[in-house]
Amino acid sequence: MSERLSHHENTGEHLKPIENSKEHQKNHHERELTDAEKQHGSKEHLAQLHKAAEKHAVSGKERSAGEHQQPKRHPVLVNSQLKNMAFSRTMTRTRKRLSPVSRTFSKVIHSSVVDKPSEFIGKTVARPQGMLWGAFFAFLGTSGLLWITKHYGYEYNYLLAILLFVIGAVVGTTIEGLVYLFKSRK
Repeated sequence: MSERLSHHENTGEHLKPIENSKEHQKNHHERELTDAEKQHGSKEHLAQLHKAAEKHAVSGKERSAGEHQQPKRHPVLVNSQLKNMAFSRTMTRTRKRLSPVSRTFSKVIHSSVVDKPSEFIGKTVARPQGMLWGAFFAFLGTSGLLWITKHYGYEYNYLLAILLFVIGAVVGTTIEGLVYLFKSRK
């Protein structure tokens, strides 16, 4: 820039921006094309490339319309074989972190012979509500039985605690079933 100013000062010309002059823009444009021709070929070749780019270009309207369409996604079919394979991989990875005793216990507990009946019992008999009511009945019943045996001198019967728990579990499961039945009817 200092060279330009000194040149203008020496010649006595008025200062005018060189970048804005039409001559400079024309020369600059021709120089760009010349450089482009050197790198990419002739003007005709550049024109062909420009036409091909316009032909394959997508307008903004077409692009926004295409974005609203959901791409086709194929659902992943999860079947029992895939679930079993994922379960066995997870169990193998988890068991590698366990001690040998825990690993053996895990293999026994998660075998199909033990796992299937356990799942069935957990879904039918051993309901949380039934366990809560069973514990409640067993606590109240054995507390009362303990007071009676201490007060009147009877012998304490341990079988009664188990029976009270079972009775409470049956009552709790029945109450839960009735509540579920009435809620489903509404």
